[in-house]
Amino acid sequence: MLRPERTFASLAELGDRSGAWRLIRRPLQWFVVVGSFVSLTTSGRLLLSHLLLSALAWFFSPLLQILWMRVVLRVFGKQVSLGTSVDLFFVGQGPWLFFLTLVAALALFSPNGWATLGFLVSSGLLPLGVLVAVGWSMLLTLACFRRGFGLGSRRGFYAASSYYGLYGTTLVGYFWVVGQLPPIIGVGTA
Repeated sequence: MLRPERTFASLAELGDRSGAWRLIRRPLQWFVVVGSFVSLTTSGRLLLSHLLLSALAWFFSPLLQILWMRVVLRVFGKQVSLGTSVDLFFVGQGPWLFFLTLVAALALFSPNGWATLGFLVSSGLLPLGVLVAVGWSMLLTLACFRRGFGLGSRRGFYAASSYYGLYGTTLVGYFWVVGQLPPIIGVGTA
């Protein structure tokens, strides 16, 4: 994660790594971390029901990521097996997953988890952490398109930009349609 260009180049040199396990292992890791984050930050313990329900509630996110990543690869004319592309692509989720794990650990191991989370939000540390994790993940995604998928510097940049444009627009559109976004930005409120 600290040398993304070199890391993705090395991973790409391993060749085709298709197969069922390669296809599901990193998305499964994503579900476990997100479910654990939800469970630990809301109940202070790890509950199977929270893991399963969180995975169900957020199932759309990894699916959309895979969908748009595959669309972008097709548009840019790059043939990479599904298992290999998913496995490589989800390596870029590392900073985001680490951030969620760190926040959950702070909430779990501090004497007052809610007070700790409240401090992190009010001090701006939590939003800053989100920006750092997302930015770092975006750099890893860029490195994945450039070196992992072999698109090179310019095409890799355009591919990563296209991916984030498509994925971001889909997320914003979804949260707008279900009514979560308008109240946050003050639209439609009296």
